[in-house]
Amino acid sequence: MQISTISGASTTYTDAQDGMLVSRSNSNAVMVDTLPGISPGVLNAGTVITVHNDGTTLMAIGVGSGAQLDGCASGFVMLGPQQTASFHSDGSNYRSLTKPDFAKLGYGQPITIHIDQAGDDGSCGLTTGTAFKTLQAAWNFAAFNIHINSGSIFFQLADSATEYEGVVCNGFHLGYGFGQVLFRGNLSDPSQVKVKNTIAGLACFLASNGASIYVEGISLESVGNNLEANWGALIFFKNVIFKASGNVHCQSITNGYIEANGDYSIEAGAQCHWSGGNGGMIHVGGITITLANTPAFPSGFANASLNSRIFSLASFAGTGATGPRRLGQMNSVVYNAGLAAFPGNSTAAPGSGSQFAGP
Repeated sequence: MQISTISGASTTYTDAQDGMLVSRSNSNAVMVDTLPGISPGVLNAGTVITVHNDGTTLMAIGVGSGAQLDGCASGFVMLGPQQTASFHSDGSNYRSLTKPDFAKLGYGQPITIHIDQAGDDGSCGLTTGTAFKTLQAAWNFAAFNIHINSGSIFFQLADSATEYEGVVCNGFHLGYGFGQVLFRGNLSDPSQVKVKNTIAGLACFLASNGASIYVEGISLESVGNNLEANWGALIFFKNVIFKASGNVHCQSITNGYIEANGDYSIEAGAQCHWSGGNGGMIHVGGITITLANTPAFPSGFANASLNSRIFSLASFAGTGATGPRRLGQMNSVVYNAGLAAFPGNSTAAPGSGSQFAGP
């Protein structure tokens, strides 16, 4: 088979490559290629092109306007390093003859998936110009199409004057291993990237069924919870702003786990700030939590029930808060290992077999 070697961030395939192996590279950067649509023209009927990713990171192959790939006008085939796919044209549309089940990153490598309010959920997210519009579409695409091979996926959210919708992160990513799946906003000014959940019973970030995610540089507001981990899922967060919540800022239930591993701030109240239930755990490291506007937590800044655990080494700055400092019931533990009491203006004794420790 004749080989056509092409380098660069993108290329549009041509009839002259019929029967060839197109070897693609881009100096170790991502690539987004196109099977041509009605302009400049769909490839001639019977044309077969085979594409090999000879780079070290991901590439995407999509279809131009007016044509379809595998029955979809916005379809993409993803290739990891050293993966290959073949495409057939019938003169109007394309179908993939061979393609991998998923794009596999090089071991331990990171990849950035872009999200922008001006984006398109039918895109591939590999560049700012091919950004997704919603967090959910980006998560779903990566979960079903990318084997992270102990690497990391960074979902990069662009600054926006309007709020992004929340996301449900369900289950493990392929090849998670020692990798990370991280949603990152603006690390210098988290107020520039806002995620707002408007659906009762959901959250800005809801991790479930073993999902593991990191959240940083984002402002969070919700009619439900701001962060929720359940059914063995994990959420790690830092450098976020907690705005108003109709329920709980951080809720870990049904063996979920939430960990704050960096400073953050609270600008509005909720029923609770930290809430654990049914075996959930919340762990807060030796960080500083800054409060503004004297937020109210009528059901306790920390509230643990049903054999859950809340542990904190945090210190607190700012305005303080109103409501009980901590509540506990049904064999739960709230352990304040820091030097200062939790924010609030009232205290209560532990109930129903629960235990409190620390100030």
